[in-house]
Amino acid sequence: MMLRTSKKSKKKSSPKGAKQILHKTSITLAGEKVNMSIKEKLTAELTDAKLGKYETAVKNAVMKTICKFCEQNAEFKQAIEQSGKSFADCLKATVKGVGASLEDLEVYKRAVAFYFPGADIKCTMTLDLGDGGFSSKTSTEADSGKLQLDLDSLLDF
Repeated sequence: MMLRTSKKSKKKSSPKGAKQILHKTSITLAGEKVNMSIKEKLTAELTDAKLGKYETAVKNAVMKTICKFCEQNAEFKQAIEQSGKSFADCLKATVKGVGASLEDLEVYKRAVAFYFPGADIKCTMTLDLGDGGFSSKTSTEADSGKLQLDLDSLLDF
């Protein structure tokens, strides 16, 4: 199977009526040029792939995350389009050497590094107890850096 890629954009309305641009990838499959999204491209690359149980377990989550990263960063998307690497090989490299378990973040880091060596993922987690995160702030955190004046200290009785 020979893949050639080029970029095209297509405008599409979202359900809320806002316009967004969906990037299409043009590839050549069996001598026929086909336009498809990154998700369609990755899915097509899995058509005849033999995946093990670990690859199958992470396949959907990795695909969703890679597609999201492609929306966020055009350079990463271009790296996937021009890499010549298959999504099946990405999945195999992602779970290589895995024992009993692998953290989600580590799976995504390995998948990103497969297509773009040296790339990394940063993750921030915050606890929210249903109050928008207000209960997690202590008074010292909330008051740090603020000037506090007590007007009673200005009056001399």
